[in-house]
Amino acid sequence: MSEPFKIVLTSALTVIGGLLIFVIGQIITKFVLEPLQEFKKLLGKTSYSLVYFAGEIHTPVEGDTEKCRIASDEFRKLSSSINSCVESIPFYDFWSWLSRGFIPPRHATSEAAGALIGISNAVFHRDRSNNQTREATIKRILSTN
Repeated sequence: MSEPFKIVLTSALTVIGGLLIFVIGQIITKFVLEPLQEFKKLLGKTSYSLVYFAGEIHTPVEGDTEKCRIASDEFRKLSSSINSCVESIPFYDFWSWLSRGFIPPRHATSEAAGALIGISNAVFHRDRSNNQTREATIKRILSTN
């Protein structure tokens, strides 16, 4: 091989390698890291809503049914969003295992989503004694490191 051919070949392989690494990095960023970041923001929003709507979660209905309806809708949306986010992350179980607690396991997110639906349904009931247990379950599951 001639010296100029070796230089061109080395340059071409370097450019192709750099382009390949860039493309792989973009794929990981767009399909894994951004959805994981969105999921963590959703967990924060869930914690916020549990505090913000604490009165509607624990206090029996006393006339302000509009705020109870808003709280019920919010918890139902959060439940649906949690399920949606988990399904949108490729290889979620692998990332959950790899994160060592930073991301809750799939079964735990399903349990939290179910508890959110339970709170959503119970907002209009007189007996809200189960909501304290549901809220504790959600906080335990979603309060990851």
